[in-house]
Amino acid sequence: MSREQVDLGYIWEQVNELSAILEENRQYTNQITEKAAVLTSLFNASDFKFSRLTLPQRRALNLPTEDPDSDSDEEPEFHDAHAGDDPSSDEEPFEEATSGPPDTTSPPVQSPPDGSAPSDPTTTTSPPTDAPSQPTKPTKSVKIHDPKSKTPRADLEAQLTTLTSELTDAKLQLTKQESAYQTQTHLVKTYETALTQIIDQIRTYSLQQSKSIINIHKSYNTQLQNERMVSEELRNENARILDAVRELSKGVREAYREGAWESGEVNGLRAENRMLREALGLRTGEEGEKEGVGA
Repeated sequence: MSREQVDLGYIWEQVNELSAILEENRQYTNQITEKAAVLTSLFNASDFKFSRLTLPQRRALNLPTEDPDSDSDEEPEFHDAHAGDDPSSDEEPFEEATSGPPDTTSPPVQSPPDGSAPSDPTTTTSPPTDAPSQPTKPTKSVKIHDPKSKTPRADLEAQLTTLTSELTDAKLQLTKQESAYQTQTHLVKTYETALTQIIDQIRTYSLQQSKSIINIHKSYNTQLQNERMVSEELRNENARILDAVRELSKGVREAYREGAWESGEVNGLRAENRMLREALGLRTGEEGEKEGVGA
């Protein structure tokens, strides 16, 4: 019984350890799921901002235009260096570039707000002396990333892929742990069922053996009582025999004493008889006495 209890305790320890590992894996899976949800929301937010750009704005930023009939989900990336400075910056339209492809080595030329011809950024122009200087509208510096470089969206995609793989591994490990937990639980239930059956059988056997021992004890006590009664009767009989022997011994001693006196008288008669035989000339001795006695 002690060995079975030790085995059951060891199995319960293993089940508790598996439960703890399973709980840790679940927490880790929840953390990864939360991170994946955050990255997915950021990824969707970046797609939303990019989708709000119009076709002229994409051309002005030297970004490839998206085919409306295309089924591809991929969109070009952009990065606004001052997107977080002005909350209303997402709603302001970008300046449309001049006709023709812009120079990739220099920023796009923007036309002044009064509609005059664009000026060459390489030449220095001085404002006219007769006209007052007009305040220029602050322009937003747009940072165009090289498509070959690693963009924030690519980082998000890489992190999302990594977290997805980690989530898949965690789910796989969680599935294995759950399978092992179910196996250990089934083993514990089977062990408990077998232990219950064995205990019931042991109880039945112990009850039968206890009844048998009680019956044997009762039979032994009965036989012992009978033997005691027989022994008592034998002791009484022995006492009676001893009394009879003492009486017999006493009678024998008395008879012996009486027999000794009679033997002396017989010897005297024999001596007298011998003398008479000698006087009569008859044979004397033991034979003559025997014949005389016989006659």
